[in-house]
Amino acid sequence: MRRKIKAKIPKADQAIVITVVALILVGLAAVSSASSVLSYERFGNNNYYFFRQIISAALGLIAMFIVSRIDYHVWQKWANWLLFGSFIALALVLIPGLGFKTGGTRAWFNLGPFLLQPSEFVKLTLIFFLASWFDHKIGAESNFWFGILPPAAVSVGLLGLLMLEPDLGTAIVYVIIMGTIFFVAGTRLKYLASFAAAGVAALIAAIKLA
Repeated sequence: MRRKIKAKIPKADQAIVITVVALILVGLAAVSSASSVLSYERFGNNNYYFFRQIISAALGLIAMFIVSRIDYHVWQKWANWLLFGSFIALALVLIPGLGFKTGGTRAWFNLGPFLLQPSEFVKLTLIFFLASWFDHKIGAESNFWFGILPPAAVSVGLLGLLMLEPDLGTAIVYVIIMGTIFFVAGTRLKYLASFAAAGVAALIAAIKLA
């Protein structure tokens, strides 16, 4: 019985684990170097922000372990509901009084002891939705009107809400995620080129309006 249970639990991909841990260590080193002076000025402790980042990293590793135990088909089943919730969250954060604004960007929910940025979770939702779409729609990558345009329109809708915050950095990450999944799914290069041209034009227009 124990052998059967162990067989059902997937082994961690060592390359991914090593990469994640390496990025965390680099991030911790960067935080320690960049925040020591500010940390001392505000709290009289050079490592205040560094220790907070360690706690966040530890919680993130725990969350990663828990999520890794979940069959990815579960996320596929909930992809559409997660997408619906993502649109609601990105819309609510734009409402004064609900969304917290700092540095000219309204992108967080103020939950007291910490700030929650919904766009970070929406990155995962975008991956779940697009991956699920191309998995279910056979031949979607070669059918522009019924296979390519619908998920592209949904992705652009999320990007539009991000630009209203405005959060250009996260929007660029969304574009990279979107482009990567469309490319891996086998989307024709002429469609990708068209999206890229439209994206550059939209970015230029957004910068001019700003």
